[in-house]
Amino acid sequence: MEYSEACLILQQLPFRDVKPGLERISHLLSGVGDPQRSIPVIHIAGTNGKGSIAAMLAMILQCAGYRVGLYTSPELVDIRERIQVDSEWISKEDLATCMAELAPIITAAEEKPTIFEALTAMSFLYFSRRRVEIIVLEVGLGGRFDATNIAAPLLTILTNTERDHLEILGGSVEAIAWEQAGIAACGVPFLIGDLSPQIEEIVSRECSRVGALLTPTIDVIAERKEFDWRRAVYNLGWKDFHRLVDIPLLGGYQQKNLRIVGKSIEILREQGLLLPDSAILRGLSSVHWPGRFEVVHHSPYIVIDGAHNVAGAQALAVDVLRYSEHFLHGKQRYLIFGVLNDKEVEEMCRVLFPLFNKVILTVPQSERAAPLDRLIAAAISLTVPYTATDSVAAALHLGTNLLTTENLLVVGGSLTTVGEARRLYVT
Repeated sequence: MEYSEACLILQQLPFRDVKPGLERISHLLSGVGDPQRSIPVIHIAGTNGKGSIAAMLAMILQCAGYRVGLYTSPELVDIRERIQVDSEWISKEDLATCMAELAPIITAAEEKPTIFEALTAMSFLYFSRRRVEIIVLEVGLGGRFDATNIAAPLLTILTNTERDHLEILGGSVEAIAWEQAGIAACGVPFLIGDLSPQIEEIVSRECSRVGALLTPTIDVIAERKEFDWRRAVYNLGWKDFHRLVDIPLLGGYQQKNLRIVGKSIEILREQGLLLPDSAILRGLSSVHWPGRFEVVHHSPYIVIDGAHNVAGAQALAVDVLRYSEHFLHGKQRYLIFGVLNDKEVEEMCRVLFPLFNKVILTVPQSERAAPLDRLIAAAISLTVPYTATDSVAAALHLGTNLLTTENLLVVGGSLTTVGEARRLYVT
């Protein structure tokens, strides 16, 4: 099978509109020998922060000498980003080979799997073929009925619970929390980030029901000491680790993510994994996770951030203000904004638009993209200077023409928008 044929099979599968459940992924994996049963998994759910935490843990494990599989979603530029072994994307040839094994099962199935389910099955098959020793696995959506919830974890993580995908996950943060807590497993530590008391109660009940070990991060210290446009330095500490760590992930929200990473390392060490301090330091200093307050150009500064929900927009707003206060000293700020229509668009606009001297409204290449007239209406209601264009490339052209040295241009609103921008700027 050729790579193009494999991609065509994926493109013909349903995106999401199917009955929730694990039957389709179970059928796919049983047809190729259930490869997910042979590899231990770190399983990560949550509204935001999953990818950053997954990337940090994977790099630390890799620096400790383990062969590590990393499965994340969505991609920014290339679908092969989702499936990595030791920081290398699955090759086109290997993707095609895996699809050749899965294709007969997909064809014969009464109910076709989704794209995500097929890619999840492919990842387990590929990781098994590559003999990875541990998988860091990011939940695609929710958790309970997510295709990733098919493996046997040695650690489960819930980063946070915020409003997102309400139309799919039940219409409230409480319903979202119940879905996310569905990855809890009997006898397995269930590590939680900062949760509200009502959300923690929901999670605690689910952990008690299945016999999971609810584990908070309150005893981990992560204090940001320094930051610039390239790196941040944190004082990171827990029971048997107290060091200054240097990371190239700039967003202030990485402070909470680092606490989860620190507690994860403590648990994994207790489980017998050999993770020396040197691997932690090297892993954190070399981690790469694009599209999250990523500076793709200096002087003038161009930042891309995949803030794709209200909580993400709020975190981006904090960073824009913090970096402006420390480095821009009253210089102009511009925003390129393209968002998906099923998000809380007006609230995201309310959070972000007033921080900028001008916003450039655009439409990413997605059937789910919010139309320009909705964004224009939001800008008018907020009395924010704006211009609008129907492509990210055109928006980037307009934005860069506004810049002078030391000004700031931010691209955000969705990972699709950021992916298009990154493709143009970086590749």
